[in-house]
Amino acid sequence: MEIVEKIGFAERLEVKKKEKEEQKGRENLIREIKAIEMELADINHKINFTSDVDLIDSFIYEIQALQKKHEYLYKQIRNI
Repeated sequence: MEIVEKIGFAERLEVKKKEKEEQKGRENLIREIKAIEMELADINHKINFTSDVDLIDSFIYEIQALQKKHEYLYKQIRNI
């Protein structure tokens, strides 16, 4: 009976370890998403105070790239 209990304990320990790792991964992804959202807000603010067409174009490309990364990270969270 002791062997069965030890195996059960080891399995539970492994499951808890995996859950902790998943939680850390989720937290890191959330941190990245928040950072991207702050960058997007900053770029949108810059666009409002810029009249240079080339600069506005570069901001638009940055926004598009950040939006794609944002979508990717949300998909990663759903898959955890």
